[in-house]
Amino acid sequence: MKAILISGIETSSNKGINIVSDFGINNLSFYHYLKYKVCLPEENVFFYDGKDVLNLKAAGLLAKIEEIVSSKNPQEPLLIYYGGHGAVGEWSISTVNRAGIRGFELKHKDLRLVLERQRGPLIIVADCCYAMSLRKELKKLKCEWLLLGLSPSDRFGYVSSVNGSVNGHKSVLLQIMESWLKRKPANPKYFNGHRLVRYFKRKKHRNSKYCLYMGGDKKLHKFYLYRYIKKIKINLREGVNLDYLLFPKK
Repeated sequence: MKAILISGIETSSNKGINIVSDFGINNLSFYHYLKYKVCLPEENVFFYDGKDVLNLKAAGLLAKIEEIVSSKNPQEPLLIYYGGHGAVGEWSISTVNRAGIRGFELKHKDLRLVLERQRGPLIIVADCCYAMSLRKELKKLKCEWLLLGLSPSDRFGYVSSVNGSVNGHKSVLLQIMESWLKRKPANPKYFNGHRLVRYFKRKKHRNSKYCLYMGGDKKLHKFYLYRYIKKIKINLREGVNLDYLLFPKK
């Protein structure tokens, strides 16, 4: 197996000084897991930090991925981890926050075109906003694939370091690694800004207040609850069960 770890960056401006923030802390934790738990040789792990991303830009990074895919055994498994910003249909690998510098993105379509040569199993962990929107392109590939994401295709992601937490939230990567350490398929929950959740309740009607005031008639209450509130399952996993490839070897 070969692994590609990509760190996104964000550039901000403070009193005329551009400050580049690297989202690579989770990459380091994942690298440690791959090396010491999965026992991947160092030469099989390709680590692209913020400095590399700035130098390579999207085109150069895609060329590196294509080179890795082309140089290995076509049936060899491949893992790709991306940690950074994202939008629908893209990984926003370089973003700008009031710095006046142009950012750049890696389009999902362009990534899929590079991965079309992949014939072995493919695992992608998208640790970014709108993470699961990548599945639209992965469905066009001929290889078996598994996508694990931080957020649904239509929602923001709430990111925290793998070494830290927000209101008890475990980063999606930490959730995934904890499952793999137990030799179980990863099925991470979505952090909605307050807690880890598997479902959302969305009001469907402007008069949904009637769900709240139904008196003692429980049957009628349930009718309005069903009629005006939609329960949405948050699925941060799609594809073939390939988790076993990243279970610990010792």
